[in-house]
Amino acid sequence: MKFIHEEMINPVIDRLSDNEEVFEKAMIDFAEAQPFLLSFLLSEGFDILTEEEKSLFFYLAIVLYFSVAGEYDDLDLVELESIEYFDEANWTIVDQNKFKTLKEIADHFFKDYPQEDLLAFVEDALTEDEEYLISNIGRNVIFVSMKSFIDVLHKHAEE
Repeated sequence: MKFIHEEMINPVIDRLSDNEEVFEKAMIDFAEAQPFLLSFLLSEGFDILTEEEKSLFFYLAIVLYFSVAGEYDDLDLVELESIEYFDEANWTIVDQNKFKTLKEIADHFFKDYPQEDLLAFVEDALTEDEEYLISNIGRNVIFVSMKSFIDVLHKHAEE
């Protein structure tokens, strides 16, 4: 997959942040294009997140998706098994290394990561956001899950 630069992400953020109708349309477009990714985002495992955290979680997913889709006219349909595979692999790494903080997790995953700007966007949103109140557990869950989301988009864009 092409490297998605910050300069490619910022216009997506601007477009989606302009008004609620644009964001709602983007959610519908995303749901139609990637029903299995939507299913992943709605899965029971994320019930641990507060409503505020879920709101940020969906916002990040939509920005990530449209940042990648903006560079690929025909992004393949992502199967549920594919996103679950990446998510399980990422959580295994976190568990095996006994990472507890977002900094520990992020430091590990940033090493030689092919989509550093996308991952940095997620990390920045989780560490600098004053609009959302995010628990430490919520930060970790969102970060690792969004890393899995980026991983699967990266894989499917390369195919």
